Amino acid sequence: LDLAGQELNASFDELKRAMPEDIELEVTFYIYKNKLACIRMEEGSSDMELRFLGGDYRAQNMELEVDGQNYMEIKGSSDKKEETIEAFFMGMPVMKFSYDYDDGDFECYCYDDYEQLQIDGNIQSSGKEMTMELERITMGGMSVNVDGTVTVKKGTDMERFDGEEFDIGNASESDFMALAQALYALGIY
Repeated sequence: LDLAGQELNASFDELKRAMPEDIELEVTFYIYKNKLACIRMEEGSSDMELRFLGGDYRAQNMELEVDGQNYMEIKGSSDKKEETIEAFFMGMPVMKFSYDYDDGDFECYCYDDYEQLQIDGNIQSSGKEMTMELERITMGGMSVNVDGTVTVKKGTDMERFDGEEFDIGNASESDFMALAQALYALGIY
């Protein structure tokens, strides 16, 4: 636990050193035909633009440019049967997602220079809920069948929880250390 605590302290120290003392950030929103077209952020001589290029919906095609260099792109397309979304980082493809409207099947490919990860599954949606089932994960030529389901429903049935509340937004470094120690003691950390 002491080693984990030291690593957590080092992470906080590194984060503090990386943050400038005073940041003067200017954010500009560009609207075209009553729709968000671009968010531009400027800090000193650096700038970043997130451009919403549209398509069937506003975020189907987007570009992120940092200091004049194309950093990330999302390119989407759809016909009446399938939607495909591709993500590029510094011009290199990193992800491709295809979804079949008729049967709900999807394929998601994530790749870098060395390996490709493929996730196959199914998404079903109604007005009140969405269910995503994972069926298979393939990596490095090896496939594993998966039986996992996530369902998101409209509305909620609140359950009463016992225990102590942990406010992440207002927690201090020592609060995080105490939480890490408690999780370690429970065998979770």
